[in-house]
Amino acid sequence: MDEEKVIRLKETYKRSIVGDQELIAKLEKEREINPDSNDYYDRRIAELKRIIGKKQDKILFMRPDNIDDLDIRESIKDNFAKKIDSIIPDGIPIVFHGRPNLGTIKKIIRDGGLTTPDERGESFRSFATAIDVGTKKDLSTVLDFADPRIGSGFPYGAIFAFYPGENEKQKVLETLGSEVDGGVESVSFRDNPERLMGIISTSENIQLLKSWCEEYGIDPNKVFTHEAFLIACELEFADTLKNNGEAKVK
Repeated sequence: MDEEKVIRLKETYKRSIVGDQELIAKLEKEREINPDSNDYYDRRIAELKRIIGKKQDKILFMRPDNIDDLDIRESIKDNFAKKIDSIIPDGIPIVFHGRPNLGTIKKIIRDGGLTTPDERGESFRSFATAIDVGTKKDLSTVLDFADPRIGSGFPYGAIFAFYPGENEKQKVLETLGSEVDGGVESVSFRDNPERLMGIISTSENIQLLKSWCEEYGIDPNKVFTHEAFLIACELEFADTLKNNGEAKVK
């Protein structure tokens, strides 16, 4: 995507937002006339406001294709999943949740952690009824947005690597597919910092993510590039790997 196309798309989103705002105003008037249908109008208006927020994020973060970023994404798809499976020992129930939109990443950091769709008031559901996560065994779904052919006009998002709740660990360890069945429940990284292993992104975003973490009370030292996260895991689990007789990735 070149600069000219970015400008055109931003203008398209701006016009679309105006249309959404006009529809919200119309629905608010209808709600006053039909108070018995408040729940219906509240849901419609809330959904439109979420859509507007996503479009505003696109306007804010959209930029021309970054060749270096595209090369990094190709490497992530090819190498990161393979290496993480070897570095994290079996029996360590770390889960991964990826989001492609930096605006959404900021909201997660601002709110201090991950919440379920119900807690966010969203009607959309994925494979998981709670927070969709993958394990080290198969990160294909988590890494979908790393594909350089997807969203190349936007910065890479981020992946949250964290420990599930105590009652969820066995389910995670038994997962063989690309996602943990049903997902995991909400987690506050601000109240339970020990559960956050890392926030993983590309070098383009690292300083921005660190600044958000500093602003909202999450340890900025837990923000990593993919390669730095692999090194951090290798150091964290070195003794376990040694005792298990498993080879570390070089």
